[in-house]
Amino acid sequence: RLRVSYGRIDVFGAFGTAAGQFKSPRGLVVGNGVLYVTDSANHRVQQCALSTTNWSVISEPTNSTSAGSALGQFNQPYGIDLDRDDNLWIADSGNNRIQQRTPAPNWTAWGGQGTTLGKFNIPYDVAIDTNGLAYASDHHNSRVQRLDPTSSTWTDFIPNGPPEPAARFPIGIAFDTNQNMYVSDSDASLGVTRIRRFDATDGALLSDISTGDEATGEPDDPAGIACFVDDNTNTFLLAVSRESGRLDKCDITDPLYPAWTNIVPAGVFNRPHDVAIDTNGNVYVADTDNHRIVRLPGLFTNGVTLVRKAIHTAPAPALDLFLTVEQPIENKDWRVVRWQSMTERIYTLSVSTDLVSTTWSPIVGQTDLPGSGSEMRFTNTVPLESSEFYRLNVRDAD
Repeated sequence: RLRVSYGRIDVFGAFGTAAGQFKSPRGLVVGNGVLYVTDSANHRVQQCALSTTNWSVISEPTNSTSAGSALGQFNQPYGIDLDRDDNLWIADSGNNRIQQRTPAPNWTAWGGQGTTLGKFNIPYDVAIDTNGLAYASDHHNSRVQRLDPTSSTWTDFIPNGPPEPAARFPIGIAFDTNQNMYVSDSDASLGVTRIRRFDATDGALLSDISTGDEATGEPDDPAGIACFVDDNTNTFLLAVSRESGRLDKCDITDPLYPAWTNIVPAGVFNRPHDVAIDTNGNVYVADTDNHRIVRLPGLFTNGVTLVRKAIHTAPAPALDLFLTVEQPIENKDWRVVRWQSMTERIYTLSVSTDLVSTTWSPIVGQTDLPGSGSEMRFTNTVPLESSEFYRLNVRDAD
């Protein structure tokens, strides 16, 4: 099981306008050793190279703390995400739009005030799936919209009814490895405090992961959420609660039976708005009303895999699964975890010398894997289906 160690915390920032200082930070994401933060009331986006803890402003102009509506400028930015091409996506809430920043950097914006497709009424979060599609929680329009950036086409992925909105006040968005989307749907002042599970293929409502039952340890006012998988293939959801200031963890390996555990009790954070995790098990919290970012070093100590970067979707009706080796890995087991109808099947792959006719096998074994850039073809014994997801796990050989 996942080992949890909560002890010291690292604090970044304080109230202010200089680089590395914040006014109501609301969104964060970690990628490639860099922490990105939406510094909401300063109307900007900051980044920190974690190896040096040096902060810089990447919104434009870099010396501004005033709201703006030009490309690269912001008005109360909230959620933020990073896609597989290292493009940043930001929910520019006060401008009712979504902005994208490429590494170049170049800026692109979609949206505007309204209720039609592609328009928003205070977007709270943006999340990118494995196919590069963007999902935006259109908070006061009670819906989640999806964008295909290649065609700039918007769809109502989780619509505002009928008969009633499946997400009345959507905030955070996260995905697991079994085609589930999780949405925190919360406004405690109106009695809505839940996290809902949707089918990530068509937006259908499946179940509630949390309904705000504090007696069973559920979040009381969930905002930001993050999903990850440990090295035992257990899936977890992290959630911060604005009302109590707690950080909670839910085992959603079987999302029909979620099990909540409190990680950080009330009183440490003041109305936190977002949470993120890196591949070293460090957890980051946007401690909004304390105007700081808090890092919990090594909170999860036996390995995590970020969901979005760990998934490959098999095409249908293909019989082969292709995976690319990004770095040399020796004396490890290759294991493909196959998910279908809530069933987990684990196969160890015995690699042939020509790296072509490798066959799935339930027999546990180990092998040395090829070096960087090698492509391996895994031929399985049953048809692959487009509704299935596949993940490559590499772990130390026993």
